[in-house]
Amino acid sequence: MTAQPFDSTNIRRISGTGSENVAFFGAWLDISLAPGDPNYHEFPLNADPSNPDGGPFTVPTQSIQQLMLNTHHCLVAEISFWPSGTSSDPIPLRASPASSDRLAQRNLVLVKSGNPGFPATHRVQTTFIVKPSVIPVDQPGAVATAAVAPAAAVARHTRRGRHAADAQPAATVVTTRYRGPDELIIRWNNVPRNSEATIYMPEIGVDEILALSALRQHPTVLEKVDAHKLRCLLADVTFIPLPMNRKGTIAGLMSLTLPNGIRAGQVYRFSVEQYSGVTLKTLGAFQMTIPVRPDAELLPEEIKLSVMRYIQQAIPTSSRWYSIFVRYIDQIAARVRGFGGDPNAVQPSPDGSGGVLPPPVCPPPKHVRPPELFCLNIPWEECDIEGELDLKLRFRRKGK
Repeated sequence: MTAQPFDSTNIRRISGTGSENVAFFGAWLDISLAPGDPNYHEFPLNADPSNPDGGPFTVPTQSIQQLMLNTHHCLVAEISFWPSGTSSDPIPLRASPASSDRLAQRNLVLVKSGNPGFPATHRVQTTFIVKPSVIPVDQPGAVATAAVAPAAAVARHTRRGRHAADAQPAATVVTTRYRGPDELIIRWNNVPRNSEATIYMPEIGVDEILALSALRQHPTVLEKVDAHKLRCLLADVTFIPLPMNRKGTIAGLMSLTLPNGIRAGQVYRFSVEQYSGVTLKTLGAFQMTIPVRPDAELLPEEIKLSVMRYIQQAIPTSSRWYSIFVRYIDQIAARVRGFGGDPNAVQPSPDGSGGVLPPPVCPPPKHVRPPELFCLNIPWEECDIEGELDLKLRFRRKGK
């Protein structure tokens, strides 16, 4: 990567006069395969310890598309640079949004919920990565911090009896503050509180999270589903502590199932923020937007199942992403089935052409009548019991 040619095409100079200036620049990330080479691979799934700067790699490589372990979303970056006094206030070399207040980043996720199918079509999901801070101990506690107090003006007597003020040197005041683990702060905004949210992180034991959560004085809102999956009881804000002293990042899958009663046309949003218990700063955040649409309208859009299965093929069973993607793909397949399609007919492909999804169970009516009258899209695979419908209809011609 350090040997890449100078990218003069994408360099933009933003002129200014010293006052606040706002400019925008957009870049398109091309993840397509190289022309004429369907097997074009460029980077490894994991960093190559023998060659961290990249190329040529000595480990197996994959296409950029296979390295994006989610559907395509938007990323918004902000660079804030302004003069400070007579000299500029530069952004430090190799700075990131986690280390510099001059940089900001927002990730936007858009996944649509269906209606009226339930619960699979009401379930939306996204993969994520967090990088916890490293602190000496897992247990929260007080930590000494130094603060510089402003210089104090001390009055003194002169020989003529007048008072004069001496500016004493600034004093360093040592205080204590609470230090704890990093936390995921989920602001549920307008998401219905009777929704069900789960988070799966195969590298973290749920018991570790619950032990840290118990240290906070608040009602119990987290509960264990299995060894690596927890359920959140929704409130205005949910705090999920992250165990510390771990190298690298932690990968996970977040799933949200909206309740019965939602209607097409509604839009729900929630945000997830990683907050550092060491630096007391936000390290990263993303927002998930959930438009609600009719089931039949969403079926053609689930072409992503074909693409995700193509990406899944490149994930080795030894990878931490393997178990995440098994669950991820299962949920997307359940959505396809709930929308009236057959997920078993969808094959892996990089462009989504691995299988044509069948039309909705209820085709558009030839005459003006409620098309859903006899179209009961019931997910029998997810039902515990079977039922019978005893229906009597009486028809009468108009005007009779």
